[in-house]
Amino acid sequence: MKRILSSLFLMVLLSCGQSHAPLANHVVVRMRDNSTKDYFLLAIHDSSLIVAPFVKGESIDLGSLVGSAESIPFSSIRVVTHSEKASGDDEFIGGFIGCFTGGTIGGCAAAQSAFGENSVPPTLPVAVLYIASPFIGIGVGVLIADLMAAGNEEYFLDTKPQIENLRHFAYYSKQEPPQLKILK
Repeated sequence: MKRILSSLFLMVLLSCGQSHAPLANHVVVRMRDNSTKDYFLLAIHDSSLIVAPFVKGESIDLGSLVGSAESIPFSSIRVVTHSEKASGDDEFIGGFIGCFTGGTIGGCAAAQSAFGENSVPPTLPVAVLYIASPFIGIGVGVLIADLMAAGNEEYFLDTKPQIENLRHFAYYSKQEPPQLKILK
């Protein structure tokens, strides 16, 4: 019974997957001369990125970002890196599933020890483990959600699928304001 529930727990957590909705549009652009710079990715045109300088720790004013936007042609870019992190929704879902699964495993184990063939009252450490199992599940679920989403994705912008995948992280991935359309 415990093996079945443990397997179910792992299958559910692994099926959660990572969210493809971008948490932020922060990218790191490595130029052909090997210099790197952090940017906010605002939009992607046919042959260039539309970006604004990234300043860590400051509040973001969209008007100033659009006002300071610049165009970087694909020909001068070696690679664009986007760092993915788990969103709050991913962590909530992972924690909820972990709590539910941990509670189920702990409850089944407690019921087995209380009402099974050799029903013996659990010792204090075992009883604490039964009670703590939902909280352990929350921790494991949040950790798995973070680990599944963690990583840096590199985009070389040499194929249309790479460009389209990066476009999902742009602030204006669908429709951009007129101020950005004039940048080439």
